[in-house]
Amino acid sequence: MIYEDETGKWNNHAEDVIAVEPYDPRWADQFANEQQAIRECVDALIPMVVEHFGSTAIPGLPAKPIIDILVGTSAGSWMLKDRGPRMLQADPEVTSAVDIFVKDLGIVLEAGRETKAALPMTALAYQLFNSTSGRGEGTADDSQVIRAYRALNGTTT
Repeated sequence: MIYEDETGKWNNHAEDVIAVEPYDPRWADQFANEQQAIRECVDALIPMVVEHFGSTAIPGLPAKPIIDILVGTSAGSWMLKDRGPRMLQADPEVTSAVDIFVKDLGIVLEAGRETKAALPMTALAYQLFNSTSGRGEGTADDSQVIRAYRALNGTTT
């Protein structure tokens, strides 16, 4: 348990004793319930993995009765790690322009039309990049597609 001590500092010294217990088959059900709750918090269109790991995930193994869960989504992507900090800057260095994404996404959509493949998320991304370009920001860093979201929401930050 994390708590604030009498000096105002945060402390994570355990007050409770955690003991190893015999395997409990209900641990799998507890994980399944948590997995469902986590999935309900995330849009179904976002690829996500929710895994049960650690000692309670191994049938028959005595363990501490704590369900360890690992969650990963496409939101944890390299692109977000790379572009995210620049999204917060007013005028970041251009490493790849908005108009390059407009061109590339257009090529992908054309290939989708030719093969009759549905690409709804690509079409949405194209519209956001294209609207940013259409506002005269096509030469801005591609991280500045965030401006399209801000414009849609009527915000500046």
